[in-house]
Amino acid sequence: MMEPVIAEMATGEGKTAASLLTIAQAAILGQRVFVATANDYLARRDADFAAPVLQNFQGTVGCLQANSSYEQRRAAYQAQVIYGTIKEFVFDHLRDRLAVADIPAGPSRSVPTTAGSERRSRIQPAAERLLIDEADSILIDEAVTPCLLSGPARPYDSPIVSCLAWGSAVARQLSEGTDYANVPGQGIVMTPEGRAKIGQSSLPPELEGLTLGDLFHWLELAIHAHRRFHRGVDYVVRNNEVVIVDESTGRVAEGRQWSAGIHQAIEAREGLSVTPANEARALLTIQEYVRRFRFLSGMTGTATEVRREFQAVFGLRVLPIPLHRPSLREHLPEIVRMTREEKLEAMLTEVQTMHSRGRPVLIGTRTIRASQELSTRMTDAGLPHVVLNALNPELESSIIAEAGMPGRITVATNMAGRGTDIRLQGDAAARGGLHVISSELHSAARIDRQLMGRCGRQGDPGSVRQFLSLDDDNLDEAWKPEQAARIRKNCRTHITIARQLRLAQRRLEHQAAERRSRLCLHQQQCTDLLRTLGLDPILNPVAESS
Repeated sequence: MMEPVIAEMATGEGKTAASLLTIAQAAILGQRVFVATANDYLARRDADFAAPVLQNFQGTVGCLQANSSYEQRRAAYQAQVIYGTIKEFVFDHLRDRLAVADIPAGPSRSVPTTAGSERRSRIQPAAERLLIDEADSILIDEAVTPCLLSGPARPYDSPIVSCLAWGSAVARQLSEGTDYANVPGQGIVMTPEGRAKIGQSSLPPELEGLTLGDLFHWLELAIHAHRRFHRGVDYVVRNNEVVIVDESTGRVAEGRQWSAGIHQAIEAREGLSVTPANEARALLTIQEYVRRFRFLSGMTGTATEVRREFQAVFGLRVLPIPLHRPSLREHLPEIVRMTREEKLEAMLTEVQTMHSRGRPVLIGTRTIRASQELSTRMTDAGLPHVVLNALNPELESSIIAEAGMPGRITVATNMAGRGTDIRLQGDAAARGGLHVISSELHSAARIDRQLMGRCGRQGDPGSVRQFLSLDDDNLDEAWKPEQAARIRKNCRTHITIARQLRLAQRRLEHQAAERRSRLCLHQQQCTDLLRTLGLDPILNPVAESS
């Protein structure tokens, strides 16, 4: 991977070990290397694995974590090879830019500081090489997400806070198409009928300080939050805070907030204290950051599906690496049911069968809420199991370490789909190996393939089964409500159900690619405009709304 390529290596084929060849070669040449991973757990794991190997080449290893102090970060950057999440690298770069411009960076949840002190000097050194693990997640799914370094703005006025709370309650009583419409390019807009309905209702006295224009603006925002963002799917409430969950990884996105008042609308809906909206001070996308490196390469288990995007955006070709040993993974015929309830019953039957044989079972779910619902059903069925999701990330390493034990049942979100290596223990291989159940198609086939890759590593036995139902989420996400209803009405066989769900998945993949392309173009236009005006596009950010 000294060349600009994305190496596609199947799960368990040794991506971490293979990357050391590239890193060691760079160390011999005296080059500094940043190694970007998907989360803190993987950064620490890989750094600990690499350190004793690189010592043989006089290479030193540093590791960044979200809770690393300024002093720990400075020490980590003195090493020749630095492991960390891509966002830690980007945010340190932004803080350095603010330091050079002599602009206070403000408080940050990701970098603890001592009372009364403020970081005033650069710490991130220049590096020639950036090696990215889980490259499709970082360079495709997250590439155009703005990394925004912000400071607190003034709190919302009391009438606005009251309006958000009132709007959250009212949103549940309004109907799309009658009271409001989702207008392309504008978002949620109240209809004349909806405005009349609100105008004829009695408003709380706390809203008296708002004009009608302000009232409808905050109400439309509350409606958008009600329709688009769901607890246990898009976010969790932890320590009385709304914390975003990244769908592609299943992990929480520490320190991130939705912009344009959306985060505050969700806080009001959850009955939490409404925090001040952050004020943008510096902004950079992952895509813009990685282009600063002379040598860029990466690795992942799933790159083929987005190989054209890798080539077009980053000039990186995808290089599939042959398996070290022939795969013994068995792909069992998918099971399709008309309703989610029937699908759950079929899944429980399969889990009971595999459990009775002493095989370890991993069940993948799309959301935290789905993992909790499935856990409740399994408890009622008397099936002992453990759950891994963004609510208990501190247990990830221990849960994964035991997921390959005979008879072990693990319910997990996408957290168990990336970077994890489930090793068979005891006589689990003799009993048939790990059995993976996919409870629903994800919005991208790559994520499904990541989950399937948890079994059958390095020639191990294992099997995969996909479960589908007509009321799965992809249909609703891919089509408008009336279109989705029409499709469901016309699906009369299991074959047509499966076909429509996979068609919806492809449509979602296409929509996501188009959305990334539009965002990339828009960001480039903003950057060009700011430069034309003689402004630094990083320190004069134009933040995106969600």
